[in-house]
Amino acid sequence: DSQVHHRFGSDSTGCRTAIVGPSPMALSQRSLRAMKPISSYFPIAAAALERPWTKSDPQGNIVMVIAENRLMSERFLSRWKACGPPSTPSLSYSDFRGTTALRSALAQYMSEHVTKRHAIEVEHLALGNGVGSVLDTLFHVLCDDGEACLLPAPLYPTFMNDLQSRANVHVQVVPTEMDSGFFPTIEALEAACERAALSGHPPKVLLLANPTNPLGTVWPGEDIRRAISWATAKGLHVISDEIYAASVFDSAAPVFESAWDLSADGLSGEQARNVHVVYGLAKDFGASGFRTGLVATRHEGILKAWSNLGYMTTIPGAVQEGLAEMLSDGPWVRKFLTDNRAMLRASFEGLAAALDAENIPRYGGGAGMFAWLDLRKGLPPNPTFADERRLFERMHGPAPQTDGGGILLTPGEDCFASEPGFFRACWAATPPEAHAEAARRIARAVASGS
Repeated sequence: DSQVHHRFGSDSTGCRTAIVGPSPMALSQRSLRAMKPISSYFPIAAAALERPWTKSDPQGNIVMVIAENRLMSERFLSRWKACGPPSTPSLSYSDFRGTTALRSALAQYMSEHVTKRHAIEVEHLALGNGVGSVLDTLFHVLCDDGEACLLPAPLYPTFMNDLQSRANVHVQVVPTEMDSGFFPTIEALEAACERAALSGHPPKVLLLANPTNPLGTVWPGEDIRRAISWATAKGLHVISDEIYAASVFDSAAPVFESAWDLSADGLSGEQARNVHVVYGLAKDFGASGFRTGLVATRHEGILKAWSNLGYMTTIPGAVQEGLAEMLSDGPWVRKFLTDNRAMLRASFEGLAAALDAENIPRYGGGAGMFAWLDLRKGLPPNPTFADERRLFERMHGPAPQTDGGGILLTPGEDCFASEPGFFRACWAATPPEAHAEAARRIARAVASGS
């Protein structure tokens, strides 16, 4: 009882209440991070999707915050249904780094469609149930509590959850400028590295995303090469998220070059060991529900740790078996990716034309499934991020409204934009037929605030 009394008092009803220290029934401090929504807009998006825009309900919500590609869903499912039924071995445990069959198929796929110059071998790969899961495991292996990851902004908002909710990594945002294609300069990286160290968070990793999210652009290989050389010379690991590698559809965009190739071309073997590529089937194949991600690494320690930790994030055996069959069908894969890029191009061009018709400025959009919209004219003079949030709220209010409503975009603040008024539009999860109405709703909301 003496131990209980110092933890509990009584309220007016006589019930004990915690007054000093944690209750024996309390959850961990780690759980408090997990109780936060994945993003500020996720609960709003979930509610909006209860009434989505359709041809039969054109007053429904147009939700453009979900980074999914639904343009080729039927084609993917048609091939999946042609796979043989699951075999008896798929019911059993397998290598926690992924089955040899799927890793072999992915190694072949990556070497042809992502890395291209330097082959990825089966032994370089470890798999997990989605790229978010792969990043969580990878940062668990690379970083101790509170160590820092340098992350250029504007950034993919859910990176914050991937890095912080369990691995408890300190994210040191690296500001960038439009004049440099939003790629971090070496000076900006140096400054961020110093800020992290001075705040008690030793820098450990540089995380790059190419092609980019939220911009929908491709960074030039030479810029990436310089950043990798700088980071590895400082003893940092580099993670390159290349999940949109096969979704570059604009012929005017820079040629995509994988960090796997760039590190092999210009670094020593020891430095190249610290460069890791992550990829998955969620975007280029529109299969986020299949929860299939990978890390390609030359670092034996990471692969050894994955043989243990992969137990917690293994892809189901039947899924691995079917995907191994699909990805081994080279002609089908090539045709699928070619047609997917054509579908992405057509969908984006429709959206771009609609935005132009409404005089809505945009940036990027030649890769992935994003457009970075400049809606600053919908904000008051000397705007704040609170003003940006009010514009966000005007846009996602009930549709239809004369001042907007029924359109949901990712606020720039969530992407760590340097100033208020920019929004990310994810357009490949939205029916292309809705893009003209989306632009009209955005324009109405902007006009009502100007």
